[in-house]
Amino acid sequence: MACDQLYSLHGYEGVNLKAISKLTTFTRTLIYKYYNSKEEIMLDLLVYCKIKVQRFARNLCRI
Repeated sequence: MACDQLYSLHGYEGVNLKAISKLTTFTRTLIYKYYNSKEEIMLDLLVYCKIKVQRFARNLCRI
């Protein structure tokens, strides 16, 4: 995820929607259509990571 890269490199305070739009093919206008703030993007990223960890854990239990 592009936002994951930005948060990892620049930290929460260093991320803004302009940087996200530069790293992706999405315009700021399009981003604002789905998110009101970088906080909402961060929350979505956390949910995404949670789902990935849960899937990993389920697969690990199958071994």
